[in-house]
Amino acid sequence: MYRRLVLLIAGAAVVLLAAAVPALAAGHSRSSDGASAPFGWVLQLRNARNAKRTEDMTYLAFRAFAKTKNREVTWTDTSDAANPVVYKGLPLYRLVGRIDDKDPLTFNAKLADKGYNVVIEAVDGFTVTWTSQEIKGRDDLIVADLANEAPIPLGSIKVKDDVASWKPTWPLKFVTGDANVFGNRKPGAIQRITIEPLAATASRADGTTAPYGWILQLRNAKRTKFKEDMTYRAFAAFAKTNSVTWTDTSDAANPVVYKGLPLYKLVGRIDDKDPKTFNTVIADKGYNVVIEAVDGFTVTWTSQEIKGRDDLIVANLANDAPIPLGTIKLKDGVYSWKPTWPLKFVTGDTTVFNNRKPGAIERITIEPLATTAAPF
Repeated sequence: MYRRLVLLIAGAAVVLLAAAVPALAAGHSRSSDGASAPFGWVLQLRNARNAKRTEDMTYLAFRAFAKTKNREVTWTDTSDAANPVVYKGLPLYRLVGRIDDKDPLTFNAKLADKGYNVVIEAVDGFTVTWTSQEIKGRDDLIVADLANEAPIPLGSIKVKDDVASWKPTWPLKFVTGDANVFGNRKPGAIQRITIEPLAATASRADGTTAPYGWILQLRNAKRTKFKEDMTYRAFAAFAKTNSVTWTDTSDAANPVVYKGLPLYKLVGRIDDKDPKTFNTVIADKGYNVVIEAVDGFTVTWTSQEIKGRDDLIVANLANDAPIPLGTIKLKDGVYSWKPTWPLKFVTGDTTVFNNRKPGAIERITIEPLATTAAPF
């Protein structure tokens, strides 16, 4: 009945159930650290010609760089006259300038004239290549992080020849007012930009199995000083001594071994001054742990429920590969996108049902018990 479309994300296959569906856009919820605060993300900047020139540019660093010395550029998409969209971001060449030489504040025009490729990679595996000469000095080739002052939408479901597919756009979208640049050169969901020699367009600088960058935001609404933007690297480093595994055998022919961190260990990063321990005394007094996904879905656990439980796992790996991007699902004739990357909540506890096991986790917040019913 259904055709299948496979997306690749850093070596992990994602199966999308396909059928005729309308376009669907997804937004974001907001948490206790500000109504306009975006979920965390990382833009990986890589130089295959000089591996030392590399940067994991966080969402905060991106915005700070855009705000200084008039680097930020805007473009208004008026293709829908009734609903124009004002995009804001950074010119592509400015981002390349972060890693083209020793000076991250300037774009090296001389190196650009000699020629190299700039490979833009999206979280769904889609890649676009520009040359250094094409992007040089062009303020109209924009990597946008804002649309009408809000984060870029998650994306949309599209249909072609009765096959449905997910087209991601968050966290960064390539936009331009140049009518000569068509859709296949304007990727969404940008997660990595790589400088490569002209002859090496097919290679990837830091390996086909390297995960794209992401951030898990850890927040404490009771004590706002206790917070952390935990990068994918910090998560993996912490997991080296604290990791747990669980094998999902629901499909006996294709078992999945999940690896990650117990939820309480992550909460312990922000429950008090010591990020290495979980404070059982505070947990016994009681608070809520709100898990938020990038699509706005939230799940609340209590501190007593998670205390010391190694079987409540925030997984970053499935069979030693990054968590798959997600799936398109059908319910009551309506198709929707269910994201799972970059972090998925898993457990072998059969009393925990799916509505308490979110995917695409991007924020975990400690909140007082009295705020369970309060909207974000």
